[in-house]
Amino acid sequence: MTALQTFAVFNTSTGRINRVLRTLAYVVPQQLQSGEGYIEIPEAIRPTINDYYVQSGAVVYKPVITLNYTKKTLISAVPNDSLTITNLPVPVTVKIHDTEYNVTQDGLEIASSVKGTYKIVIDKFPFKRYQDEYNVI
Repeated sequence: MTALQTFAVFNTSTGRINRVLRTLAYVVPQQLQSGEGYIEIPEAIRPTINDYYVQSGAVVYKPVITLNYTKKTLISAVPNDSLTITNLPVPVTVKIHDTEYNVTQDGLEIASSVKGTYKIVIDKFPFKRYQDEYNVI
């Protein structure tokens, strides 16, 4: 009896993993769509597959985005108080408090007089999803 194997099905242009199959090896080619390839992966990485992509024929860990902030807290009572985020993987879409901003050059300046905690999310392939927050007090 042939054992089941685990495969990552990926976009051959980008390396983005589209799905994971646990099946017999001969079945996988029949499951592929145009522009897809596949590679066997260890079953152990299946639960964290969103942390990986395919590069040069190997499954590799997505790089981490590391941003630089001038500060993490804005003072709402101070006119023109702002913070700047740099080291962005441009071009990129930055989502702040459910609003998307298309950033084409490094350096995003943020100002607000509305108190609260604001979540920042960046989903840019091949990087691992970035989440952080800043406060306006």
